[in-house]
This record gives sequence, C-alpha cells and structure tokens, in this order.
Amino acid sequence: MRQDTQKKSYWLYPANIFMYSSLALYYTFIPIYLGLRDMDDFQTGLILSAGPLAAVAALLIWGRAADRAKYKNDVTALLLVTASVVFFALSASGNFWFLFIGAGVFMFFMSPHGGLVDSITLEQTTKARIKYGPIRALGTAGFCAVSLVLTFFTEIDIQIIFISYAVFAVLAAITIKLAPPVRGYAKYPMINSDSREKNPESKGFFKAQKRRFANKNQILSKREFSLAPFFKDKKYISVLIILAAVQIGNGCLLNFLPAHLTFTLGKPQWAWGVTCFFNFIGEIAIFFFFDKLINYFGPKKLVWFSVATQAARLLVMAFFGSSMLAVVGINFLTGSFPNVIAYCLAYYINKNAAPSLRASGQTLYFAIGLNLPRFAAGVAGGFAVGAAGFPAAMLMCGIFTLILFVFYPLFNVPTKIDEPA
Repeated sequence: MRQDTQKKSYWLYPANIFMYSSLALYYTFIPIYLGLRDMDDFQTGLILSAGPLAAVAALLIWGRAADRAKYKNDVTALLLVTASVVFFALSASGNFWFLFIGAGVFMFFMSPHGGLVDSITLEQTTKARIKYGPIRALGTAGFCAVSLVLTFFTEIDIQIIFISYAVFAVLAAITIKLAPPVRGYAKYPMINSDSREKNPESKGFFKAQKRRFANKNQILSKREFSLAPFFKDKKYISVLIILAAVQIGNGCLLNFLPAHLTFTLGKPQWAWGVTCFFNFIGEIAIFFFFDKLINYFGPKKLVWFSVATQAARLLVMAFFGSSMLAVVGINFLTGSFPNVIAYCLAYYINKNAAPSLRASGQTLYFAIGLNLPRFAAGVAGGFAVGAAGFPAAMLMCGIFTLILFVFYPLFNVPTKIDEPA
C-alpha cells in the first residue's frame, strides 16, 4: 500500500509543473497585454489590483472548502478548470470595466491554486517520504520556461496566452486528480493521542485543534475550523507581516516593470520574458536544497536574508533600472527571495498546524501575505509610477523595505521550523 501511494505521489511532479506554468501566463503576460490594450499606468494598476482584492475573500472561502471537503484534490481540480474558462473569456474585450471585473472573477478561482497545491504536495511528500524541494523547484522551472518561450510567440500574437493557460490548467487538474488523494479532514477517525510522541505533528499553536472523530459521518464544527489559532500565534503573525511588507515592493516591481521595459524604454517584449525567466530561475537551486537550508539555518536567518536582498534589489532597480544588464542581473540574484519567506511560512504551517487547518493556513497566508500587498501595490503603485515614474516608485519601495530590515529584530520569527508557539 505504501509503495502504491509513493508511486502515485510522483504525479505531484507534473501537477506542480503544469500549475505553475499556468500562473506564468497571467503574472508574466497580463501586464503586457494591458499595455497593448492602451491602458495607462493607473488603469493597469487598478485592473491588477482587482484580482488580489477578490483573492483575499476567495482564498479564505476555498481554503475552508478544501478543509471541509472529503479530498482537497477535488476542490483544487475544480478551481483549475473553472479558472481556465474565465481566463479564456478575458480575451473577448479590451474594455476597461470588462477587464477590471473579469480580473476579479478570474482571481476568485485562480488565487487558491498555489496554496492548495502546496498544501497537498507538502502533506503527501511528508507521508510518502519524498523531498518537497525538487517538486517545488520543477514548478518554478515550468514557470520560467513558459515565461521565456512564450514571450517570443506573444510578439506575434498575444492571444496565445489564453489558449495556453487553458491547456496547462486542465493538465494540472488531471494530474492533481491522479495524485494520491489528501483528506480535507471533514471526516476522520479518532486518534486518542495528544502527546507529541504519539502524534509528532501536534506541536505548536494548534494543539487545541487536534481532535479527530471516531464517527466518520460526523462533520467538524465551525469551531474546529476557526482561524483564531493562526492570529493568536505570534511567530506565524510575525512572518506573515514581514511577508506582506516585502510583497508590496515586489508586487509593484512585477506589476510595472513590464510596461517600463516595453513601453518606456522601448525594449522588445522578449526583454521582459528574459527578465522574468532570470527572476525566478534562482528559485530552482534554492528549492532543490530548501529542506537542508531551512533545517540548517532556520526560518529566522532565511527570512532576515530575504528582506535584505529585497531591499538591495529595489534600490538597484531605482538607480540602474534603465540598464538591461542591471535589471537581469539583480533579478537573477535576488528575485527568488520574497518567495523564500512564503515557503518558510508554508513549512511552519505544515509542521505545526492540525491537519484539519493546513489548507486554511496556507490560503490565509496567500490572502494576507501575498494578495493584500498586491492590491496595495496595484493601487498605490499605479499612482506612484504615473506621478513620479518607475525609478522613483522603486526608490520609495526600497526605503520602506530597508526600514523593515532595520526593525527586523523586533519580530518574533521562529528559529526552528517546528518551534512551538
């Protein structure tokens, strides 16, 4: 039985590749698509902020739905297919309000993909004793490959992104269904153990949430699904605040750098594709060794280093953003580190949270740690870039991140990944 489960676990490799490849088609190419539709910086910022705003509610709704479902895989596959239909519909019109509303609806279904797939992958790799890092690294490789290859085709016809997204999303849905099912813990047999020795995953801030039920037809109550334990854990909240603060500058950079390169500096579209490729390619090496890095250095040092590199990245973009060599170089060296913070938090949740709350925990940090900052970056960044220009906006974000770096010791970041609250 264990060998059969382990064999099926290898479907998580293509599932991550296809899912992250689909994300590239939105995050890499939609800013360029909006520019080609004659949207100015303010309009682009509003459209790009509509999705993250919708995603805040969506992530909490779908995270709880996955925790209540029989299997998380089913909810994830449904969202992947639905998002592909909505994204394809966005190609029907270039009207501002159509794109604004459409982006919000699309992100309502698309935003949970990363958190849910990570939750399924982390839990299943733990059970099957497979390393998580290489699987996640291949997801990043898919993102990078699509960003690089498709950019040469978008020069011919940008509409290719809508068909390509549908293909990757459907393939991701199929492979996540073929992977071993991960329970949503809505129904689960009783395990009469509160001890850490008998239940090694019962450490930390969800100890009161560990009850499991003998009656398989008994549904967990709303209280069991309360998100209150997340907000009571100081270590979780500390990393969440840092992640959100870093993502404001990161979101502003990723939202407006494509238009800066293509329409302000007059670079070809493939220049952004190459930049995006190098921005994320550094993640591959990190995630291949992420298990060792986080166990050796611990979250506190990794998060601290990530904040420092993000401040340096934004300041380099402010002063040398007109040089393609500087843009590609600094993004290659530092572009992956904002996501390192996110995966430190993901590991912390998987090691400390009750099984019944893991999907909610993952989607909660996607909502507050990633999408709320992206909403702020879209609105405030649109004003800042439109009024002062892209370099000035990067300077403001860089100074803000530098201040965060100075006050970092005040945050209660865990020193070990399985450190209780």
